[in-house]
Amino acid sequence: MSKNTKVKIFCIYHQPGHIFESDIFVPIQTGASNSTCHLDILKDNTGDNISYKNENYAELTANYWVWKNYLKENQDVEYIGFCHYRRFIDFEKAPKAKNCFSEVKPTDQFVKIFEKKYNQKNIYPRIKNYDVILPKQFSTKGESLYEHYCKEHPSKDLHQLIKIIEEHYPDYVETMTDVLNDTKGYFCLNYVMKRNLFEEYMDWVFNILSKLEEISDWSEYKEYCAGKTPAYLIERFFNVWLRYKIKNNDIKILERHSILLKNLKLKKVFPGITYTEDENRRIISIFNTNIKLKKK
Repeated sequence: MSKNTKVKIFCIYHQPGHIFESDIFVPIQTGASNSTCHLDILKDNTGDNISYKNENYAELTANYWVWKNYLKENQDVEYIGFCHYRRFIDFEKAPKAKNCFSEVKPTDQFVKIFEKKYNQKNIYPRIKNYDVILPKQFSTKGESLYEHYCKEHPSKDLHQLIKIIEEHYPDYVETMTDVLNDTKGYFCLNYVMKRNLFEEYMDWVFNILSKLEEISDWSEYKEYCAGKTPAYLIERFFNVWLRYKIKNNDIKILERHSILLKNLKLKKVFPGITYTEDENRRIISIFNTNIKLKKK
């Protein structure tokens, strides 16, 4: 792992995929303690770890490992970030005016971009004047974040977490109410933030999760989306913590474009015009404007 860097972004894996690594990007396997998949990269089951909780905590086990292990050994790092092996922030581009959760790119195409641009020399100057760097907020299209969560996940855990905030973090209640009634938020826990903020965020996250775990039984959840209830809750409550920090501190946020990788078949039709497809849809790109067509 390269030292003497001002930025470290950990790229999270739970299954095989193209390994993205550079002077600032570090691939890390989550849930390594219980996984039958062996990836030849850093794992979350060494030192002080909660790798065994990955079934419920998902990528939060990597967050925990970085917080408890990497930061102790690397006092000079200024920024800590996380991405997923299929989701990346484009540090050069501002988000498009249209709400776009992610731009879809073929993995092979992005590999070439990554090798050229995803390094400290290119990224650090673009983020050094900001505290938190995030992809554009996702719109729930008229549903509140509360309604959006309850539609997809067990609501009782959300209600329990609300009570924990009310009891132990009363200063956050007003912000929590605003967030849960809002129709947009930051999803996927894809971010880069200053070290001190990351440490504060981790302390907040695992304090509330420890309280939630004491009164919860997630073993009864068999479906994927239900089993990872703690991770999905923190994905929403990241917005509570961040909005509270923005309201009460001088926090500078930088929103950037986001990229979702897929194993697409890419064909160049004419200069400036490409055609791609995956198992679900066809995409015609005309000078970087995407026209999406569902397959029948």
